[in-house]
Parts: sequence; structure tokens; C-alpha cells
Amino acid sequence: MIAWLLGLWGIVELIRWGNRWYIATRFFADATADADWRWRYELLDDAHATLVRALVMLLVAAAFAGVATMARRSLRGVGLPAR
Repeated sequence: MIAWLLGLWGIVELIRWGNRWYIATRFFADATADADWRWRYELLDDAHATLVRALVMLLVAAAFAGVATMARRSLRGVGLPAR
């Protein structure tokens, strides 16, 4: 159950990253003033942080799924009913 929730959350974060990346690159397209660069790089930094968070959540979800699968297999080997 935890793996599913983390996986879904990771997918939502990937969608958020795509949105933030698009917005950041659209604002970079018409950059003219030096004062705007700091704000635009902050947008880009936020997009990258979202991507990293999404990838970490998906990796943790995969780890939880792997642990759950191994636990299920080990319970079957002992003769206990696995859910």
C-alpha cells in the first residue's frame, strides 16, 4: 500500500515538474533585463527540485515494492499464507 501511494505521489510530482519546467522555459524565452534573471533561475531551481523529489519518491516506492515482494515470497517458503 505504501509503495502504491509513493508511486502515485511520484507521478504527481512528475506532472508538477513538467508544468514548472514549461513555465520556467517560457519565461526564459523572452529574458531581457538583468533583474529578471534571478527570478527565472529560481523558477528553474524549483523545477529541478521537483524532478529530484519525484525521482526519489519513485525509487523509494520501487524499494518498498521489492521488499513487499520478497516478504511475500519468504512467507510462502515457510508455509504461512501470504496476502
